[in-house]
Amino acid sequence: ADLGRRGSALVWAERLCGRRPGPLGLLAVALAGGAVEILDAEDLQVLATLSPGPRDVSADAVGLSCSPATGEALWVLYRSRRLRRWRSLDDEPDRELPAPASGLRSLHAVPQSLLPHL
Repeated sequence: ADLGRRGSALVWAERLCGRRPGPLGLLAVALAGGAVEILDAEDLQVLATLSPGPRDVSADAVGLSCSPATGEALWVLYRSRRLRRWRSLDDEPDRELPAPASGLRSLHAVPQSLLPHL
């Protein structure tokens, strides 16, 4: 089926974030502009739309990940390299990881320190 928009990633799950609409499960589609649509896999009806948030409005969603067995969460990777996790399709993401630092020249451990120093 043609959804009429450019997508960059697709993931299927039997259930996702506590939802299981029918026997064919759900599809999550990462779209240009950062949105992720959650569709009923049987009839492709949109069940939820996850917005990218104010910092990623211009960043495309480029990757998706979920556990097909439990489907308890959905991770979205944005072109900006930021990761966001949803555990509920009705709420804002409950976890966000910023883009990793780039241009590092050295990294070393400091004795008796839990975090490495840059």
